[in-house]
Amino acid sequence: MRPRTYARESGTDGSSAKSAVSRRGALRTAALGAVGISFGTMFGVAGCGPAAKPGAKTGGTKAKVTIRVGLYQSASQSQWKAITSYAFPLFMKKNPDINLVWVPEPPTSNLTQKVITMYAAHTAPDIIQDCCSDLPTYASKGMLLDLTSYIKTDWPQNWESDFLPSQLAAEVMTTPYHAGRFALPTYCGTMGMFYNVDRFKQAKLGTPDATWTFTDWANAMNRLNDPAHKRYGGLIPWTPDDRFAADLLAPFGARLVDAANPSKAAVDTKQGLAAVTWLYDLFYTSKSVIPWDAAHWGSPSFPGLPEEGIFAQELASVMGEGSWMIERVAQSVGSKFHWAIAEPPKGPVKRSTLSTTDGYAIIKTTKHPAEAWKVLSWLASSEFGKILVEKAFLQPSRKSLIPYFIKYAETSNPVLKNVNLSALTDGLTKNWATPEQLFTYEAEALVSYKAVMSQSLYSLKPNLSPAQIVSELAKQIDASQTKAASGG
Repeated sequence: MRPRTYARESGTDGSSAKSAVSRRGALRTAALGAVGISFGTMFGVAGCGPAAKPGAKTGGTKAKVTIRVGLYQSASQSQWKAITSYAFPLFMKKNPDINLVWVPEPPTSNLTQKVITMYAAHTAPDIIQDCCSDLPTYASKGMLLDLTSYIKTDWPQNWESDFLPSQLAAEVMTTPYHAGRFALPTYCGTMGMFYNVDRFKQAKLGTPDATWTFTDWANAMNRLNDPAHKRYGGLIPWTPDDRFAADLLAPFGARLVDAANPSKAAVDTKQGLAAVTWLYDLFYTSKSVIPWDAAHWGSPSFPGLPEEGIFAQELASVMGEGSWMIERVAQSVGSKFHWAIAEPPKGPVKRSTLSTTDGYAIIKTTKHPAEAWKVLSWLASSEFGKILVEKAFLQPSRKSLIPYFIKYAETSNPVLKNVNLSALTDGLTKNWATPEQLFTYEAEALVSYKAVMSQSLYSLKPNLSPAQIVSELAKQIDASQTKAASGG
């Protein structure tokens, strides 16, 4: 779950010209409207079927077709500009009948609503790439093309075998129509514990490994804490709902969404309380971890300073972040100190980490569905997956490319040779990565989630105790689902 950034460039010192916004668009705000989405990932079901015959051929004497591609996740827009400038000519050389145009992300604080508006105005790109609940939101509104027949016609029968189960596995959405598969994976981000090796050695903490528990990490960050000099033990931005569910709740045996009923919250349990108490104590009791406001994607303690800047300036010795941060951290830290990555903490019940659900989809109103499918099929290919690895160190969605990702990163950047990138891929290869959980009425649930968190884990001084946090989350989210179901 990488932070979505809007027109943001980070310097080698970790500074930022403009403030960063969460990859989920500041908790994806309330302006999504009343959308019904069942629990599952975005690779499940879609709007109406294809407007052209699956497998339709392009080329010959046909006029050149232009396919517009909007890439809104997995990399910064400057990265996407570099990636597309390199990759699109390669595709067009092999497919002279198709002209590819990259459409930069529109400047807005609510990208989801902007895309919905663009769709209504027939100005949306032919292909969009996004994450989290965004693509399911578009699918539930009938905005996305059903890819099922295209895949059946053009791809081998066992095509799923090379994709990660944590991304492809999805349940049926609650929509007023039956649909099919609406997206294919882009890349797969997971979480890890970035840590300052030099400071760990100075504190004689040893080397963190897969055996380290939540207690071990808490003890280490408490020992590294030096608030008098504004040097904190850690920065653990697990307050966005997907990280909260996958990296904090799940290891304790808790869930945010009730698995049996996606219209109910499941966080108000002793397991949920234990998980919240762990983070709460680090934020407000020992004060060894910097509080994180996911609504504005920043720390109230260091306003305007991005995560990699906080880590690079040694204001925090541990950063619980995602694979999408590899290049940023490498650039920001430079040669200031040695750093590495460890697996997320081992929980009392199990090990878990977020498996992002970034994917490509085709807008249903495209005038060239067959050509758009040809482009999307290439974007989801191993060829383009390698380009994402080479140009942005993005972790691939295809199992066969994971060894390539590690080898390429380590050989192309000497800094990454001793970082231990397998700490990020283990959750995928060993099947303990967890996809996002979605409520039936996800937009409404997020409004309630944000309202509770703004009084607690988003702030420097919380108004709610851990017990009140889990209780209020369950109470307010359940109320939002009941109200939405009644049309209120």
